[in-house]
Order: sequence, then structure tokens, then C-alpha cells
Amino acid sequence: MLQGINEKIIWKKYKDVAPLAELKFEFLGIIIQKRYKHVDFIPMEEVDRIKAIILEFQFENGDLWNYENWGVDDQGKYILLDYGNSEYVASLYKR
Repeated sequence: MLQGINEKIIWKKYKDVAPLAELKFEFLGIIIQKRYKHVDFIPMEEVDRIKAIILEFQFENGDLWNYENWGVDDQGKYILLDYGNSEYVASLYKR
């Protein structure tokens, strides 16, 4: 629940300057977003770019590099859908 609430705060703060999924609704930590096309790969340049924009993403053990957390919009631009910011979350995915 806390992750969803924190996510909403970051999304509202950076929605106009970072490539974040459009937030439709959040209630008690449940997040509803616009759907985006699936990607099979995320370039590290995109991860570095979003970390440079969103200062809260300067953590070491996150999963921003996980392609399942990204999509593309109708213009082919990479959009961040979700993130995890703990070593445990990062350990759930292969690099």
C-alpha cells in the first residue's frame, strides 16, 4: 500500500517532465494507469535519463532496468509504468 501511495506522489510531482504512465486513479495504494504497448527491452539510456530527471530514483537496488516496468506510447516513446526501490524487489528480476 505504501509503495502505491509513494508512487502517486512521485507521479504527480514529475508527470509533466518525466516519461511516466498516465495515472488514472489511486485509492489506498491501488494504482490504475493508462495502458501502453509492451516492450521486450529497455535501453539503459532510458533508465539513466529517468534517474537524472527524478531525484528520488537515485537508489541503487531498484528495478528501473526491468523491461516489464516500461511500455511505449503511440509515438514510440518509452514510458515508465512502475518501479521497485528495494534490494528484495530488484532480486526478483534477472538483469
